[in-house]
Amino acid sequence: MLFPLVLFLISVAGLAIAAYTDLKERIVPNRLSYSLIALGLALHIAYAFLSSDFLIAAYCIISTIYAFLFSLLLYKAGVWAGGDVKLFTGIAALNPLNLFIAGKLGLYSVKIFEPLAIPLFPLTLFVFTLFSMLPVTVFIVLKRSHGEKAFRELAVELAVTVALAIAWLAFYQAQFGLFLFFVFSAFLLHFAFKMMLASRVFLRKTVNITALEEGMIPAETIAVKNGGIERERGEGLLDMKSFINYIKQYKVTVQEGTAKERKVLADSRLARGLEPQEISKLKKLVKEGKLEDFIQVKESAPMVPAILAAYVALNLVGDLLWNAVLA
Repeated sequence: MLFPLVLFLISVAGLAIAAYTDLKERIVPNRLSYSLIALGLALHIAYAFLSSDFLIAAYCIISTIYAFLFSLLLYKAGVWAGGDVKLFTGIAALNPLNLFIAGKLGLYSVKIFEPLAIPLFPLTLFVFTLFSMLPVTVFIVLKRSHGEKAFRELAVELAVTVALAIAWLAFYQAQFGLFLFFVFSAFLLHFAFKMMLASRVFLRKTVNITALEEGMIPAETIAVKNGGIERERGEGLLDMKSFINYIKQYKVTVQEGTAKERKVLADSRLARGLEPQEISKLKKLVKEGKLEDFIQVKESAPMVPAILAAYVALNLVGDLLWNAVLA
């Protein structure tokens, strides 16, 4: 019991600190994330040697590697910032399995809550993080998209997803209950993805470049090429094809033997906020009259508090998600 409790307390403390800095400064300190990764690996390897159970270390290493690759993919897609990637990897290193502290403390013991003995916790944490953020995001996006072409499509998808959830709950113990669960899960993931794309369009506002602050996330790409200014607004990203093309578009190239270079000063494809040197360069262009004094920035809820809420929830409900699938 002591080892899981130590891992839980370290994880909660790390996420609480990261949530505070994310809310206050919109950053997650690298020192914190690297410390969580190192602690997770060191504690599991040490415990594996002490208990002569090297599967513990193997699970930790596997969990850390795939969590990093998965979150890196989200970073490349512009969904997560670099700090989120490192923090998520640290939590995966500390929690290859669901600790289910509520069960270990004897608060209750129900079979459907029991944790699985396979390292799926990072994936479950990601899904619960989406659940934590989805309700607020859905409300804001639907409110702002009202009257737009996308509103009806998003509203219909939401209605279908809710209907499938009700159907699955109603026929949970029926023979085709598992089939309904998979259909519902597919629609839910698709709807969450559509909401992510829609948020890129509707969760944005226009501010003066001269009023930019560190950490603000650009919703448009501004680049200097051949002495001129390029702006890419990235509108219409409500389907998979447009999203893939959007990711592929960005290339910074330097042609050999020429002075032609595309220098990106603000990149909407990244989830991180603007850094001081980038803001300084943008303000300089405005002062020189080369760039209009406005830029669109993203309005988004900080990710880390949602991860913290999901982590605590999973330690209360165990592997309910996977047990429902396997029941």
